[in-house]
Amino acid sequence: MSDKISPQLLSACQNLMNEKAESADQVCAILVDKLMLGDAAVQGMINKIKGQIGEDIFAETAAQAGFMARLADSGSQEAWDVAVTSADGATQYIQVKTMSSADSVLQHMQLVADKLASGEITDGNNIVTEIGFAVPQDIYGEVVSKALAAELEIPVMTFDITAQDAARIVQDGFDNVAYLGLGNFFNQLAGGTLTALAIHTLVQMYLLRKGACEAENMMNRVAMETASSAGGIGAAIGMEAFISKGFGVATGSMASIAVVVATGLTIRGLLRRMIIERDDLSGFLQQENNLLKQRSSQYLLSVNSSSA
Repeated sequence: MSDKISPQLLSACQNLMNEKAESADQVCAILVDKLMLGDAAVQGMINKIKGQIGEDIFAETAAQAGFMARLADSGSQEAWDVAVTSADGATQYIQVKTMSSADSVLQHMQLVADKLASGEITDGNNIVTEIGFAVPQDIYGEVVSKALAAELEIPVMTFDITAQDAARIVQDGFDNVAYLGLGNFFNQLAGGTLTALAIHTLVQMYLLRKGACEAENMMNRVAMETASSAGGIGAAIGMEAFISKGFGVATGSMASIAVVVATGLTIRGLLRRMIIERDDLSGFLQQENNLLKQRSSQYLLSVNSSSA
């Protein structure tokens, strides 16, 4: 699966999630999980990883310029993302903002300025007294002019990627693994459907042997029972993924088993009723059609007799 995840995306995930994203396979699994949770989860992951991509590019640019660049130890580090140390040992702390809006960056600048003034920001045991900002090249000029207008004396630097391009790297990763999520779902669905088909076939064969059903109706009943079971299985699989990823409930717990089984049985029952009602309607229409044909034939015979 390594060809599905770009080097930039893999590096960003490794720096952001550490041992949870050491390999391309692990990153694929993480992206598939987010896809199963829906658009909101996907967008949240895109925003988070694109920010890390910006930090990685800024740190790499600083290192190429001869500085020692160190990413913050924690993704939740307050106010700064990269510590840049020069040859003389002076360290400058940078908050990297991979954004497309200069106004949004300015809001973060104001928050940082307030926290610096109160001495809230640290690097280990050291209090940080100055923080610069790094922003994409396409909004650099606007950020600088608006910071000056707001009288914010905060250094502003730039790095060579836009927020849109960083987001595209993550979106491409999601696009590349999308089929894995669908494949996993349909593999489970196919396996469950084949099992249901085998069970329903055996049941109908047993009933046929005992004389409880007719041979001409056996395959219809097998198809009906299997179709309704497949719908129930699909609903159960979807519910299992939803409660596991959305609520963090263990899939083997009694609560999750009860909800999954109830969902599957309910959907199966509804589908079975719909199929039966459809068949009942079809039988009724066929019966009425035969009656109409019979009466039409009788009418034609009576007309012919009168003419004779």
